[in-house]
Amino acid sequence: MNLIAELKQRNVYRAATLYAATGWLLVQITTQVLPFFNVPNWVERVVVIAVFAGFPVAMLLSWFYDWSAIAPPTEEAGANAEAVPVEQHSTRRKLDRWIIAALSLALIVLVVDQVFLSPGGEAQAGESIAVLPFSNASGDKAEQYFSDGLSDDLISALSQFSGLRVVSRNSSFQFRDSSEDSRSIAEKLGVKHLLDGTVRRAGTEVRITAELINSADGSTLWSQSYVRPYIDLFDLQASITKAVADQLKATLLTDPNSVRQSEHPPSGNLDAYNAYLQGRFYEARNTEADFRKAIEFYQRAASLDDRYALAQARLSATWTTLSGRFLDQAASLHGATHLNP
Repeated sequence: MNLIAELKQRNVYRAATLYAATGWLLVQITTQVLPFFNVPNWVERVVVIAVFAGFPVAMLLSWFYDWSAIAPPTEEAGANAEAVPVEQHSTRRKLDRWIIAALSLALIVLVVDQVFLSPGGEAQAGESIAVLPFSNASGDKAEQYFSDGLSDDLISALSQFSGLRVVSRNSSFQFRDSSEDSRSIAEKLGVKHLLDGTVRRAGTEVRITAELINSADGSTLWSQSYVRPYIDLFDLQASITKAVADQLKATLLTDPNSVRQSEHPPSGNLDAYNAYLQGRFYEARNTEADFRKAIEFYQRAASLDDRYALAQARLSATWTTLSGRFLDQAASLHGATHLNP
């Protein structure tokens, strides 16, 4: 039997089709869903690499496992006797059903992506926006956390408008200091509008410039500069959110009064909020040392406001990530050192 016939006989073609469909489906779901939960980008890359790397392994397994369920010749029948099919047609029907199911799900995901999520889809006929990381105009790199925190807060606030699609932090922050034009960035993020700006904190004063851009032609729909006392920070953030909402609500925003500044501490303690922003900044840097710094700031935020649930949640999540990603690894290396002196 030649190679092509053998591949057909062992259902390797069917296995390849099934693997390709499920692999594509997994990659699409991963890249569409994970960003909404602020999952690090490296997780998406690992999934994509694993899917591609797993293909030759799956094909080898399908060859050696022989999904056609062919029984080998018995000794009594002789070495030249033909193999006897065992439930061959049943196995093929099962594979065909799995292939049809996988392709159907893939088609559904493709339609949803093109119609509801892509820039040209009907759901995009409303409004969608990405908040780019505001530039730190203070000249002090140590103040980067503050401008990042303002951008985070705007993402959270705008996300609470019914029907407005807001791109996640992980996706929009990839374009920090990007030299690409607004149209190119918006196309990659799949949005119609970009919110960009600068932040400068000097002493007891905060200066913020914000600009809402129509990505189709790069025109500015709205821009405003604010100079406020630092103690009015929360009101300032609310003013920017409302101004952006006013520009978009004619087509989609339904209830601007429902917006809540969820990342603010219940007590309104600015020191607690400032510590929380620093924790978010260091947590996003994804190193062991930065995770430890983030934990210190989250602990400070929680101690300044014992009802600051968000700080407590981030503290717990950061400890979990630190333990799972670094401490367990260090313990394994330590054990290996003792085993191999």
